[in-house]
Amino acid sequence: MPKSLLEKLYTPTNLTKAWKQLNKSNRSSHGLSSMTIENFGRNFDSHRRRIRKELREGAFKFSKVRAKVLTQKKPSGEIKRRPIRVSEIQDRVVQRAIANIIEPILRKKYQLRNIASFAYLEERDIRKALIRMVTLYKKGNPVVLEADIKNYFGTVNKDNLLKEMIFPALPDVSLNGLIEQALNQEIGNFHEIEQGDWELFLDTGIPQGGGLSPLFANVYLNEFDKEMLAAGYGLVRYADDFIVVCKCEKEAVRAHEKSIDILEKRLGLELHELSTNGAGKTRIVRFTQVNFEFLGIRFDGKHLYPGKKTSKNLETRIREITEFGDDRSLLDVLSELKFTVEGWIAAHCYTKMEEYLPKIEDNLNLRLCGCAHRMGWIKKDGLLSTRQRKFSGLPCLVNYLNDRRKNFTAEELSVFKDNFAV
Repeated sequence: MPKSLLEKLYTPTNLTKAWKQLNKSNRSSHGLSSMTIENFGRNFDSHRRRIRKELREGAFKFSKVRAKVLTQKKPSGEIKRRPIRVSEIQDRVVQRAIANIIEPILRKKYQLRNIASFAYLEERDIRKALIRMVTLYKKGNPVVLEADIKNYFGTVNKDNLLKEMIFPALPDVSLNGLIEQALNQEIGNFHEIEQGDWELFLDTGIPQGGGLSPLFANVYLNEFDKEMLAAGYGLVRYADDFIVVCKCEKEAVRAHEKSIDILEKRLGLELHELSTNGAGKTRIVRFTQVNFEFLGIRFDGKHLYPGKKTSKNLETRIREITEFGDDRSLLDVLSELKFTVEGWIAAHCYTKMEEYLPKIEDNLNLRLCGCAHRMGWIKKDGLLSTRQRKFSGLPCLVNYLNDRRKNFTAEELSVFKDNFAV
């Protein structure tokens, strides 16, 4: 007799796989309790046995979550506030384990790996989304509809999602209760949230940052993908961020009207109003006429560049790493700087970024020299000497960039060749 979905969920293999898949970059991350990722990992085998027993006996319950508000300053000066629900580590493991079981079923049912969708899918990423964008542009599509869905995760119709899309696609009902629980975890620290931010958490959608939300976000927008592609539009979607690459303004207007029909009238979502001057969140522009950015990358019709925000984020991160208390060693600082800078270059190596490297190098040397001086490792503040820079262990940025580019596929070389000399 075939196993139920629940029986597949609590196998040791699936629970271990789910644990390995969790993002562990922040080892001190925790829910309402003091159980951090680091502490959970030290006793993973015992936690896995307990979780497995509770799931098998129907006793497992998702805990209340820790709410927090992330702030982001827009270039316009506007402060965007984003609500996040932080689950207990064991809850993250179980949600990831559920996703492992149902994702192949939903992927096949809804053809989630369509040519327009790039977020939360294996072997799909921002780089692949940009390949599609640039390829469409080079085929004679100089106009783009850039659209923004208002509070997407918070406005998804959760009842329709579960009852009309998720549950009917599953072969049995053994996980239905756990899935409903996962999407309806209560907040346990409302008293710590500023009263003005309470409304950020009073929505009926799916929790941003939840273990099942990425998968369900793609399922909910599957109808949009299918209909836009069937109508012949050059859709490129990364979660709730999407553009439509078009031949002319008239086609872009029709694409916008089609998007409204599907997203607003059928799915109950809302787009920001179409801007008439090309300055709003939903707009129709030509790539060559504006500083167009998509997914943190600027495109001018020929070259791709790291966006202003992502460049500023690197500068901020370098400052944060080098401004620390007495509880960290210089080795810790150097290791984290190396990881951060290499990661940033790897993520943007297909862009025209050579002009950015001298500024990054100078900022890195200045910050690191100040840090080492405060710790008493070097006598003079200012910039690192050539010898000190060499022995820091940090990579030569130009060399590291060139090394990353050696791994490009033939498709990437073909599409991105204008951004660098091969």
